[in-house]
Amino acid sequence: MIMKGPIDKNLIMMALAGFLLLLLAVGSSASQPPIVGGNDPQGGFACETKSLVNITAGGAPSAEEPMPGSAPPAVTLGLPSGITSTGNPVYIWNRNSVESTPPDLFYCLEVKNSAGVVFKQCYAASDFAPRPAACSVTPSVTLGPGDYTWRVQAINCDDNTWSAAMSFSICTSTSAPGKATLISPKGNIGTKKPTLAWRAVTGSTQYHLKVVDITAPNTLLIDKWYDAAEVTSGQTCSILSESTFASGTYKWWIQTRNCNVLGPWSFFASFRFVDVRPGIATPISPRGLISTSNPTFVWTAVRSATKYNLSVENRTGTFIYVEPFKAEEVTQGTRCSGVLSITLPDDDTDYFWKMQASNDAGDGSWSSLRYFAINCPGKKAPIREDNEDVAKKRIMRPPRSVSNS
Repeated sequence: MIMKGPIDKNLIMMALAGFLLLLLAVGSSASQPPIVGGNDPQGGFACETKSLVNITAGGAPSAEEPMPGSAPPAVTLGLPSGITSTGNPVYIWNRNSVESTPPDLFYCLEVKNSAGVVFKQCYAASDFAPRPAACSVTPSVTLGPGDYTWRVQAINCDDNTWSAAMSFSICTSTSAPGKATLISPKGNIGTKKPTLAWRAVTGSTQYHLKVVDITAPNTLLIDKWYDAAEVTSGQTCSILSESTFASGTYKWWIQTRNCNVLGPWSFFASFRFVDVRPGIATPISPRGLISTSNPTFVWTAVRSATKYNLSVENRTGTFIYVEPFKAEEVTQGTRCSGVLSITLPDDDTDYFWKMQASNDAGDGSWSSLRYFAINCPGKKAPIREDNEDVAKKRIMRPPRSVSNS
């Protein structure tokens, strides 16, 4: 089209300015870094017919903007995992698709701790190396020591798919943790698969367990590292032995570790397993006249016992109850104590109770009977002499339903 008449200089200047702005916009777009949207990816995506704002913000399309179509395949996470000593770990994941990368595909990396999302950054899939190479990014966000989980959201203009989550811990300490104190097993034990317990050590992120037979000290029966998160409960750490021990004597140790800094070994502890049944426990209390339907039962501890069976029944045999107790939960030194999970019938009657110790080799013999009676509110208590005479007679002549073996 040929323009006639005088040329409008203002119009020419405006056209030139618009052309320069267009060039600047193209150049700026070409040099944009791969991170899209930073911690707030909303508005970092643009599709011709759909918006990904709702997907990236809420994890699913909104009712106002349905997004039918093919969801991108979930990625498989690689690193970080386990314990790392840097607050700027490299995040690596594998793409589980063989077709070429579509131009509208993005990956959003999300990292959380116990308080919630620490950061979320999104990247254009086209900015990573061609397949089959894995995706690898190192965000500028520096994480502090602690436990974290991370996952990756694959997003296209139709839908989105989250990967499975992966956990990792950051440990930045350079000083070695202290020495562990062993708790049990020690001495004679009655189980082929003992639980090994020790005091938790502040700052230790891993524990190294070693167990040997004293007859072959250079042959390790157990030689394994455990993450502190796997074995710690409060102030105590514990591991159920993965090995089954034969009769014999064993030694075990624990070594602490913090990141890549090794702590000292603990002093060793010894235990002896003998595959024989435990001895007989002796009932101590309750005995005689008592004033509660929930008495605390006390008996002597039996060496190598792993369990105790408490049997209680009334004089007529119309009430019989047996309850097991784990030895580790009821033993204090040379005595054990426990309370029934039920309330005894408060019917002004007499009771007899006995104990049986057990371990992996089998059940031990039942103890002798111990007598007690519940004094109900308002019940007139017999004089001490009469009560003791009655108790002695009943102990000497137990009901027929009570077995002593």
